[in-house]
Amino acid sequence: MKAVPNILTIFRVLMLPVFVWSFFCRGPITAVIVFAVAFATDGLDGLIARKWNAISNFGKWADPLADKAATITVLVCLLIAGNLPWPFLAFYAVKESFMVIGFIRVYFEKGRKVQQAELPGKVAMMITTIGLGVAIFGGEAAIYAMCISVGASIVSASYYFSAFRKTRS
Repeated sequence: MKAVPNILTIFRVLMLPVFVWSFFCRGPITAVIVFAVAFATDGLDGLIARKWNAISNFGKWADPLADKAATITVLVCLLIAGNLPWPFLAFYAVKESFMVIGFIRVYFEKGRKVQQAELPGKVAMMITTIGLGVAIFGGEAAIYAMCISVGASIVSASYYFSAFRKTRS
């Protein structure tokens, strides 16, 4: 049972090309279904890992990296399709890069201990996932949903930055 959460994380990554194909070749409804299935594994892998004590170091770093890869992949598709303007992709590319750099720094500064995601990050990811799902359909709602997502991401990133600064002092 210990491997199931990691298999779900890998499955989520493998769903990214399926999402890209469905988005450009099958339309928004199929793309949202693939998107929903892929992101459902995000919550499911964490639930299984906690319930059956199957939390692993691989899962602690692979799960957030899978989230970041999925977010950027969907944003690139949305940009290419004209559903969102480029500043959303630029914001998330910069934010996710800083988060990965911060994760790596904390990992090495804490004796190679992997930190788990905390509530602000989980909430921001959930809001971002909903925003991306709405943005797949385009239109004005896409902009509003992603603005809310950006706000949640800024709050989350601020929380992690503050926590990182406290561990250094």
